[in-house]
Order: sequence, then C-alpha cells, then structure tokens
Amino acid sequence: MSDDRPQAKPSREIYTVSRLNREAKLLLETALPPLWVEGEISNFAKPASGHWYFTLKDSGAQVRCTMWKQATMRVRVTPRDGMQVLLRIRVSLYELRGEYQLQVEQLEEAGEGALRFHTYCIYFGMQHTLRFHPQAQFQLIGREHFVIESTV
Repeated sequence: MSDDRPQAKPSREIYTVSRLNREAKLLLETALPPLWVEGEISNFAKPASGHWYFTLKDSGAQVRCTMWKQATMRVRVTPRDGMQVLLRIRVSLYELRGEYQLQVEQLEEAGEGALRFHTYCIYFGMQHTLRFHPQAQFQLIGREHFVIESTV
C-alpha cells in the first residue's frame, strides 16, 4: 500500500541579506584578532569628514580600507598613492555592500611601493635593465631619479 498523504517538508532557516551580512561581520570580527598587514596604498581619498578611505594592494590582491578621523589624527604623515605602509587593522564587513574591509587603527610609512616602482620602470623603459628585490625600498626624486635602499 502506498501512502498518498503529503510529506512534511524539512524545515529550513531562511536568512535575509541583512541578517547574512550581519552574521558574516560578527564572524570576521570575532575570528580574526587585530593584526599587522603590509601593502601599497592606491585610490587614497580624504573627504571633509576627516576619515580616510583607500585601497591596500600587493601584486596578487587588494582590499578596501577605512581609517576613522580619530585614528588619522595620530598619524604623522598623510598617505599618498604608491606609498608602502604597515597597518594595524581589524577585519570587518561593510554590511550595506557586503564587502569585507580593513578598519585601520595605526598607519606607518614603509617607503614607496614596489608596484609603483615597477610602473615607473615601465614608464621610463627600465623594466628589462633594472632588477630589484621586492623588499627593497625606493624614493622617487624628480621624474627620473630613484634612491634605492636594500638590506638584501
């Protein structure tokens, strides 16, 4: 004999997008402690609010960063595109867009970035004649001169 009664559907919990982002933010913020990260600044913006917004990147990835006004007041140098930096960060999630981001607590200058240096080398036609260690630091002096420092 077959049973023609409707089968009960297994219950399933359905999240809203807002709830999903809120819980993902909580997971990110509790799973990762404050940490240091190194990279190169691009797309630096300093709106009237006093907060700083920028992208931190290396040769393989990028992530958006926010530094609140109170934290920016403790920084001795204003960041600029191409600057290599060390950041003390907390990982978070911007719930409205569902994008993870870094909340910057401290910023230290670490020199000009290797990606910017590589761009200048290409621009000036030096990419095949100049080799450098990725951790070497450089400073652009004028349009065509570099000072390169390396402990390697």
